[in-house]
Parts: sequence; structure tokens; C-alpha cells
Amino acid sequence: MCAFLPALILGQDFKFPKVVQSNQKKGTLRIANTKEAWHTNIQYMGKYQDTISLNDNTDSIIHSNLMPYELAKKYYYNDRFSAFIHLADTLIDIFIDTSQILTFLSSPYNKKRVYRNSYQAYPVILRNNSDSFAVIGFGNDSPVLIEALDIDNVWKFITCELEYRCGTGLRNIYLKAGSVVCLLIPKFKGNFKTKLRLKFNNIVSNTFSGHINRSQFYN
Repeated sequence: MCAFLPALILGQDFKFPKVVQSNQKKGTLRIANTKEAWHTNIQYMGKYQDTISLNDNTDSIIHSNLMPYELAKKYYYNDRFSAFIHLADTLIDIFIDTSQILTFLSSPYNKKRVYRNSYQAYPVILRNNSDSFAVIGFGNDSPVLIEALDIDNVWKFITCELEYRCGTGLRNIYLKAGSVVCLLIPKFKGNFKTKLRLKFNNIVSNTFSGHINRSQFYN
């Protein structure tokens, strides 16, 4: 559900890395223009680098960055764990670079269709500014949503989190202190020019200009 949370804008002293993609498609890519929930699979996790190479094998990325077992026990089995979870709300930065166009290979997801297509996409970075692990998602996804300014000058969601209707057994994704993850979000087109931004929990990214259709608004 796309619940409202107050927004915080954190560190802006960030040089966005060059992002390279071995499976980048050539030729014409689709541009998204409908209301959907989108898989935002993590495609890089590790130390900040000037150049980041994406890997669409998200399972291997996450398994190679699992929290050490002894540390996991420390957080799961004492009272600090709930506080540790909520630290992610204020110690994560999120950035988007609209000057780099990559290929979004994840699928739109709704009740009527689940399929795989290639869309134009922007790279997104989440950075952990804490001195410990931070929860930045679960399964293979990080719940990064997109908001846009409507004609009433109010920020409203144009994407929504995927809904799981039963127990999944999906594990949390933990990002090491000082590390980053990179994922992709689709570029949109439409007849309504506006400002957009990304939202992770109650943290928002830098704003950017774009076009959408007003039918994409969730609220």
C-alpha cells in the first residue's frame, strides 16, 4: 500500500558513478506510460566506485553480501533489532541520474499481465551512511517508489509496492555500512509535464523533470 510518510532529503554531496550494463539492449526501447507496480531488482551491491557494472543475477549479488551469521544472531535475538530496523529511515541516501539511459529488463506486474520487456531506464543509488548494516529491502527488491507533482502541487505516487498475498519466506536485504546498491527504474512518457522524485521509506531523492499521464496517480 502506498501510505503517506513525511519526506526527508539527506546528503546531496554525491558524485553519481558511471553505470555500465553488459546486457544493454540496442535499438528502440519501450518507454513506460501506465500505472504499474515494478520489480526494482538490486543489480549491484558493494563499495562505491567511480564506475559500477550491473549484474542482473540478483540472487548471486544478495547471497554474496549476506549478513554474517554471528552478527545476524546479535540483531535477531535482542531488543536492539527493532531499533536497528528503523535506523534505515534516516541513514540512507537515494540518488537518481537521468543523464544515463540504460535498459530496464524487469517486468510490469499487475493482475492481468506478467511479462518481460525492455524499457528505457535510469540508474538509482542507495547509500548506507550508518556505521552498521541497514535493511534496504527483501527478496530481490528494494521498495523504491516514484512520486510526481500533480496539478494541485501535491506529491503523489505513480508507482506502488508489489503485493504479496501470503507468507513468502523472503529474507531482508542488508546493506553494509558505507556501501551502495544500484537498481533501475523505468523512464516514463505522457502528456503531463511535471517534477518527479524517488521515495524510499520516508527519504526522497533529488527531483527531476519528466512526462507522465495523470492516470498514473495513485492518490
